[in-house]
Formats: sequence, C-alpha cells, structure tokens
Amino acid sequence: MKIRKLANAKIDKTAWDECISRAENRRVYALSWYLDSVTGKRWDGLVLDDYRAVMPLPYVKKAGIRFYMQPWFCQQLGPFWIHSYPTGLLDAMEKNISSPFYELNLNSNTRFFPEYKGLELKPNMVLPLNKKKETLYAALKTNHRRNLKKAKKIKPEIKHVGIETYMAFKTENSKILEGKKTGKLENILQKLHANNALILRGVWLKDELLAAVCWIKDFNRLVYFQAASSEKGKKYASAFLLVEEMIETYANTHTTLDFEGSQNQGIQRFYRGFGATNESYPVLLSKGMRLVKYIRK
Repeated sequence: MKIRKLANAKIDKTAWDECISRAENRRVYALSWYLDSVTGKRWDGLVLDDYRAVMPLPYVKKAGIRFYMQPWFCQQLGPFWIHSYPTGLLDAMEKNISSPFYELNLNSNTRFFPEYKGLELKPNMVLPLNKKKETLYAALKTNHRRNLKKAKKIKPEIKHVGIETYMAFKTENSKILEGKKTGKLENILQKLHANNALILRGVWLKDELLAAVCWIKDFNRLVYFQAASSEKGKKYASAFLLVEEMIETYANTHTTLDFEGSQNQGIQRFYRGFGATNESYPVLLSKGMRLVKYIRK
C-alpha cells in the first residue's frame, strides 16, 4: 500500500472531502472544514494512493513532540475509504503514524474487521429511523412515554433557536462548558451553519427557553451533538420533546439518529428509552501513550 503522511497545508482538501463524502463510513467529523474548526488546523492526514482512503491525525504539541489525540467535539475518526475496505488498511495506516504517542477514536464501522479485534470499545447509542412512526413510538420505554406526557402538559412551543441564544443558554446551564470550550463550540456552530449542517431547536414556554438541542445533519446521520436544559426544563422533561420531534420528522427514512455516547449510565438510559442500541467504536492506543497514562496515574 502506498500511504503518504501529509501536513495540513499539503492536503488537497477537495480530494479529501470527496473521499469522506463518498465513504461508506462517512462522518462529518472527518470533513476538512470540520477538522480545521475543532483543531485550529492542527491535523495531519494519511492518504492511500490518490485519496482512495484517508485518516486524519489531529494533534497537540508538548515540548516539541506531537501527541495525536482526539479533539473536543469530535467523537469518531479513524480510516475512511471509498467502495470496499482495503484489507490491512488500519495496520498500514498505523505504521505511518510518526509519533509514538497517540490515542484516537476510530469510527464504528471499523469494529467488524479482524485487525481491530482486541481494541478497547466505547459505547455509542444509535436509533435507525427506517421504520414507520408508529413502530418507533411502540419502542419507547414506559417512563419515556410518561415524561413526554408531562412535557406536553404545560403546552410549550418547539421552534428554532439562534446560535447566540443557544450559546448563552448552554453556558448558563452546562457545568462542562467553560473556558476555551465555549469559544470553540461557538466557532463549530458557525461552521456547521455555513455548511448547512446545523439544526438548532428549543422548547419554549412563552419567552422562556426550557431546553435546547444542537443537531448535526449530515447525509443520512442526525447527530445529537450538544444539549442543555434549565432547572424548569429538567422539571418538565422538556428535552424529551426535542428527540421526539426528530423521530417524528425523520421516521420511515434512511436516517440514523446518533446520540454520540455515552459512558454515563444515566445518560445511556435516556438514549435507550427511545429505543436506541449500542453501536460501539474502537480506540487506537499506542504503547507510548499507555506509558504516559500509567505515569500520570
């Protein structure tokens, strides 16, 4: 296999995005404009032949050494390929990673190939929407039906949320969004909007926002990207309505609702309650990074 490792400036972004767009395991996270946004253009690329397969390598630099790491707001990367999977692709790609320090999430499609056996798997809950609305509703857990009923009782309105309003609401109601993450998320939302991949929806009670979800719509995947609820929104289970809306909108299509995780059992129960099942993805971890993590313990 002829694999080249290219610095960001040397990558043909048009050919790269063409490969990602045609890949059977396409993910929005691997498109060049998205990678540029989440990394500040700090990513290299592994390219097979004439962009028949590619693998992004996002990095941070410490003491002049490149650590290839998964960036914030970017769940799955790994190799992407056009048509059929080239046998031995991951092994060939890994041999071309120049640093001994890397920890990268691969995409869920890769878990089916023999060379990926033995890698750590992380959970990711997904719900295919290729059934009639009635069938999808029948899969809802009893507690979710109860919460939907409670959420509708106050007669809220579901409508669009602007990026500025969403960011203010998210910052106020999320403990995990602070510092550099805030500016990075806003930049990502602007890029998603510019590329027609952003859906921002909120549950309103008159002029009060109770819950909001940022969805990424890319090809046949709808990603539950970022969400937040106020205390009143949590009390009335408002977020349930935003998932229900997407199930109703995209029922009986080839869309897959991707919940992006989670390892948190409580959050996982929320996803499973809508009928979602686990579609795990592997983690590629180098010996050098294992040693670094061991020393840091």
